[in-house]
Formats: sequence, C-alpha cells, structure tokens
Amino acid sequence: MPTTQRLQNLLDRYCMDGLRHYWDVSREEAELDFPTYMTRILREKQMSRRDVLKRADVPEKYGYKILSGTQRSTDRDRLLQIFLAAHMNVEEVRRGLELYGLPALYPRNPRDNVFYLAFRNGLWSVDKVDEWLRYYGLKPLDVGIGDD
Repeated sequence: MPTTQRLQNLLDRYCMDGLRHYWDVSREEAELDFPTYMTRILREKQMSRRDVLKRADVPEKYGYKILSGTQRSTDRDRLLQIFLAAHMNVEEVRRGLELYGLPALYPRNPRDNVFYLAFRNGLWSVDKVDEWLRYYGLKPLDVGIGDD
C-alpha cells in the first residue's frame, strides 16, 4: 500500500485534465506487490534475473524464490545484494524494501549509510560495498551464503 506522501508526490505531477490517469496510476500502485515490482524494475533496466542473481552472489534457486514471492526471507542483506546487482537507485530501493515488508535504509544506522551512498552514487558492486563495510569496521555481507 503506497503511503499518503507517496500518493501526494504522484498527484503533484498531474493537472486537472490528468486526474483520471492519476487514479489509474495510483490504483496500480496500491495493487503492486514485490514480485511485480521487481519484474518491472528488471524489465526497465533490461536485466535478466539470472544475471542479477549471479552479480548479487545469491544462489540462483533461492534468489528466484525470493523474486517470485514463493519464499520469504528476513535477510535484508540478501535483498540489498539483489538491489545492488539490479542497479537500483535510492528511491527504487526504498520502495522495494517497503513492498517486501522490511525496514527502509535508516540514516542513523552507520551500516545503512554505506548502502545508501552506494545506491545514490551508483556503486553497484556487491564485493565493493562489502569492502567498504569492512573498511569502516561494520558487519560484512554474507556473500554467497544462502539456501539453495
């Protein structure tokens, strides 16, 4: 379910003659789920699930289950790895985490600061982000570990 602020931001883009289009778009937003969202993101970026999961260093079978919604994970890092590999920006990541039901990147969390700057600056290498986490003495990613 989109937040009121998100709908307000969307509505700000329309004029009176575009109100019906806004209603259609906001209805689509309200009905959007994580698998549909990720399919849309990957299609827009012309990326395959297989390539993204490989770059994310997420076991393919496990990653497909997460992306299709057939398996839920509480491992936020795993999703962040997928988002990095999918070259998502900060807003796309925020929406992806929201749809998945996991906490957004939090500005008071030093570890989240590394992820935020990576997404904002287009640093989409899982290995490089892991290096930065280690450099700052933060918990590294569990790269390559997961259910298969």
